[in-house]
Amino acid sequence: MKKQSRVRDILILSVLTIVSILVLLTLESDLFTTRPSEHFNQLASGWSVKYGDNEYENVTLIDFDMSNTKKGDIISFTRNIPPTGLKSPAIMFKSRFCVIDVYKDGELIYTYGWSEYNSGRYVEKKYNMVSLGECRTEHELTISFLITEDSAVKNFFPVHFGTKKELITYFFQNSRLSMFIGGFFFVYAFVLLSLGLYLFLCGKFDTSVFISAMLSLLLGTYTFTYNDILCFVSDKERLFTDLEYISMYLLPLAVLILIHVTHPNIARNIQSSLAVVNISVPVIFSICHYTGLINYTHFVTLFHLILVIENVMVLPALIKGLGRAYKRHKETDISVGFSADNYLVLGYILLLIFMFLEIVKFNITRSNIDIGADFYSKINLLDLGLLGFMICLFVYYFLSSIEHMNANRVKEELEGLAFTDALTGLMNRAKCTQYSYEIKKPYAVIILDLDRLKKVNDTYGHLEGDKMLKAFADLLKKAFVDADLIGRTGGDEFMVVYENPKEGVCKKSIGYLQLLVNEYNENEAKNEKFTISFSSGYAYSNEIKEDDFKFAYYLADSRMYKMKETHHV
Repeated sequence: MKKQSRVRDILILSVLTIVSILVLLTLESDLFTTRPSEHFNQLASGWSVKYGDNEYENVTLIDFDMSNTKKGDIISFTRNIPPTGLKSPAIMFKSRFCVIDVYKDGELIYTYGWSEYNSGRYVEKKYNMVSLGECRTEHELTISFLITEDSAVKNFFPVHFGTKKELITYFFQNSRLSMFIGGFFFVYAFVLLSLGLYLFLCGKFDTSVFISAMLSLLLGTYTFTYNDILCFVSDKERLFTDLEYISMYLLPLAVLILIHVTHPNIARNIQSSLAVVNISVPVIFSICHYTGLINYTHFVTLFHLILVIENVMVLPALIKGLGRAYKRHKETDISVGFSADNYLVLGYILLLIFMFLEIVKFNITRSNIDIGADFYSKINLLDLGLLGFMICLFVYYFLSSIEHMNANRVKEELEGLAFTDALTGLMNRAKCTQYSYEIKKPYAVIILDLDRLKKVNDTYGHLEGDKMLKAFADLLKKAFVDADLIGRTGGDEFMVVYENPKEGVCKKSIGYLQLLVNEYNENEAKNEKFTISFSSGYAYSNEIKEDDFKFAYYLADSRMYKMKETHHV
């Protein structure tokens, strides 16, 4: 059994890995890529740069170090645009914490950020789309940057040249993995919120469903804002920049809440300590930001340090706790291998690991250390972590469903053992008693007594008496097939209950039972040492004033005894 479980766990993890690779290869392949025109290109090199009193020629943008810039510094990048037959050429580039002025042949054609800068507010990141007008001849292009934050701008983002349609297409093609992951989290949050609301209206409020929904909404928001998708499609740069940092600073708290909900006993002391830190951090950062003391961006390095420390503290304890939980889970009757909750936490461990790697990559690229253009332009490590978490979510709900079904099956089996009469297969006295406490009007109850059972037991032995009980029970199942309960309440006594009974159902069913008994006595009883007969009585709930089931039972029982007396048993 252990070997089969281990093979199943390895198989699931292998499938997770293969699915992740397939998703990445599909989304990053040329399958969804539209080839741009020959005019579309990245204006990467050939720039002249003026920085204070210094001038540089033939500069490649990604190689130009801006890490020592100060607030108020002005940097101008100039190069010639070759002639093109495009009707509406444009350039697109990203800027952060900079006031932008774009000149064509010395004439100002685009500006961004002056109102924020002059009013003392920080200048948000921006995808600048600048229409260049007619470019049939060579023109001089100058992009001027006014730095608005000390040491906030490390390097210059690429400048892309083409039609607006091509530039927009280029952005979305390079963001499709992020849109896929972020879109999944938003849809997932909506589904969970709908489920939580449904459970609430049904009186089955589940806190974990709403926590998972809020967490998924937070992850979707961060994915879309971190990858600039919302900023690109809207002019609400300030809103989405704030949302990026707020969601980022709230993520550790959200992860901690999830861990606490699924595994409250794992690293309890560490969870308590981190809860205080993770609640305080976003509150303090937000107060500083919205009072104008320090904006969100200056806390990024400190936040990264806090994340690294938390990873070092919580990951070993979490992995150790998961190992213990896994061993306990395998010993249960509902185990399907690796626990569903463990897959959920595994997804978050992947998210934390890739988040840590993204932090390292972020700080390396900010320090202008060359790690290869393809590496950091094509791979977003945080997206990989989110992709792994997303796939773990699918497995989590798949295994949760299986565990829930297994738990229900075990429960039903245990209830069956507790409430089933072992000899006849009917409900036993305990079940009949429980049922009588729960039933509501209208209903009908039938009481039956198997005649001469004691005589058969005394004459032929209990083995024959047991055969007689089984035969009668089989006839009851056929005669009262539409009944809501068929039970054995004593040695030779039986009870049948109909909820919302049709008129005359008791008399009709008892008559059918009598026909079955007659057929049995004429055919099968020839090979037995006994024949079957019974006494019966019934009552409808509308015949009694009281709501208590026992009064209907007593009425049916008294009628049964009157019939039994006529049988002279």
